[in-house]
Amino acid sequence: MRLLCLAVFVAAAFVFRAAQPPFEVASAGMPVRIGPRQEAEPAPALPDGRAREEQLVRFFGGSLVPLVPGAEGTGDVITVMSFGDIMMSRNVHAMMEKNGEEYPYAAVKTALPLADLTVANLEGPVTERDNQPSNRMVFHFAPSRAALLARLGFDVLDLANNHAYDQGARGAEDTRRALSDKNLVTFGEAKSEVGANATTVEVRGTKIAFIGFQDVTRRIDGKAMVLAVAEARKTADIVLVSFHAGVEYVHTPNDRQRTLSEAAIDAGADAVISHHPHVVESIDVYKGRPIFYSLGNFVFDQYFSKATQEGLGVLLALENGSRRFYLLPIKSVRSQVRTLDAAERAAFLKALAGWSAPELGEAIRRGALEFPL
Repeated sequence: MRLLCLAVFVAAAFVFRAAQPPFEVASAGMPVRIGPRQEAEPAPALPDGRAREEQLVRFFGGSLVPLVPGAEGTGDVITVMSFGDIMMSRNVHAMMEKNGEEYPYAAVKTALPLADLTVANLEGPVTERDNQPSNRMVFHFAPSRAALLARLGFDVLDLANNHAYDQGARGAEDTRRALSDKNLVTFGEAKSEVGANATTVEVRGTKIAFIGFQDVTRRIDGKAMVLAVAEARKTADIVLVSFHAGVEYVHTPNDRQRTLSEAAIDAGADAVISHHPHVVESIDVYKGRPIFYSLGNFVFDQYFSKATQEGLGVLLALENGSRRFYLLPIKSVRSQVRTLDAAERAAFLKALAGWSAPELGEAIRRGALEFPL
């Protein structure tokens, strides 16, 4: 019975990807048509959005948020699943060469295609260029990794981080070209608050803006950042902002992260979902909008601590005036992403609640936060 359920789950993931309609992307004011990942074939009726929401939540060990008494779900739930840093150089590259390129994602790859949009921070350039190959802090990923990410079900990648220019400006150009060639949407610019920072994706009539900024190797211009968020707010239904910022290996944000995140919400962000510290940081709420200060690592090779081998995914489910944010805790074993068992999950969420805003404690331990639109 268990094998049968798993087979049905895997089949649903791939059928959903094959049959979902194209979505529209607008970057720097220019609309681009993005086609489906596979040739659509006649298929049986798909589970509705609420069912896919439940599949994803249960895959990561959680429980579905019950609808408000008296409220009727539309079934047309739009899901956006976000993860932290993906780095496929150094030891990760070695593990992929040894075990196959899907090795880091093997335990979660059936879940990745289920969301309408799956998002992550790509921590390094996709290019043939390999300047400073002996420097272990300078990354590059082979162009074939773009095809891998597309095949696995990623849709949107954040490029606003401190490794985006590891192979120079040409390497950054190579990255955008390689990802675009595989129909992967990018957002975020590591050196500016204008231009490629914002990308808007339309899913079944809902416009979702992604905006990324980098505050590690440079200092974000706060006024320009606010203007960029406010500009996206004018046309988007949902605005999601990310900051690559903070102090590495600590579970609490600094004042700079708080100031930037709150300013983004003041400018119109519906949520701030950030990264860089390589560990999961606390969750806060400001003016009824959640702030996830750091999702930690998704795929990385920092084996030196338990905290750097833990991460957090966030599943945003949009339906009928509600925004549900599910917490998807994960761990890494030799750069392979795994889900947590019930005891591990409970311990992780209890610790996260202890770092976070007290008023969110119960919701975090439950693994789900809900806010009105």
